[in-house]
Amino acid sequence: MIINSCSFLIYGVVIKIAHHNQDFEDITQEVLAKIIQNINFFAKELNFTGWLSRVTMNAGIGHYHQKKRTKTILSNF
Repeated sequence: MIINSCSFLIYGVVIKIAHHNQDFEDITQEVLAKIIQNINFFAKELNFTGWLSRVTMNAGIGHYHQKKRTKTILSNF
């Protein structure tokens, strides 16, 4: 299955950007969901590994922005 073959690449990218095990699990789960939802939009003439890396990086960045936003909102109470 495509997920199994991509897991090492996802792991390699996420391990560089995740600071905690919980973050690693959250980001990985988000990436897998995005891949499943958006695989039909992948242009076959492009590099799949590059696309997967970009999706993973964007998920990591989005995760930390959301975490920072949540922390700021909670500190205002």
